Amino acid sequence: MLTHTGKLTPESGIATVYKNAVKMTCSIALDNQFNQIKSFCIMKKPIDAKTHGIIDYVFGGIQLIGPSLAGLNKEARVTYQMLSAAFTGVNVLTDTPVGLKKVLSMKAHQTADITFLAGMAALTASGMIKNDKKALAFHLGLLGLSAVNYLLTDYSDNAAQKEIESEF
Repeated sequence: MLTHTGKLTPESGIATVYKNAVKMTCSIALDNQFNQIKSFCIMKKPIDAKTHGIIDYVFGGIQLIGPSLAGLNKEARVTYQMLSAAFTGVNVLTDTPVGLKKVLSMKAHQTADITFLAGMAALTASGMIKNDKKALAFHLGLLGLSAVNYLLTDYSDNAAQKEIESEF
């Protein structure tokens, strides 16, 4: 079911639309050649670059001190310390409001995130994780939260939105 708020007319140009309770922003324009309305809707993911960066710093801290606090085996603790350094390093270098060096784009950060997720998924099969109940629980929890963070993040850098708006 598609419902909208405000006037959805060519004169307004933008409308907020709800489909199955998900908020989307739609750009509309009148195509004079064919006398019809063209529209394009975008569902914005709820985690923006700043929030994602803050969450990544928290995840880096969790990877750094969490394994020691949870009493994980030494091999897992050292592995998570290395992951924390890499994870935090990428975040520091990303062009976000909380990045410090701003060398990497959000698209490059997205590539790093999916690489980290794949590596963490593969790490699940390692003996230091799968043979230690505490390490497995910690690992699966962190992997799950990281996956949710990835899936709910808008990595667009707003370039796609600007391109869509320029078409109208």
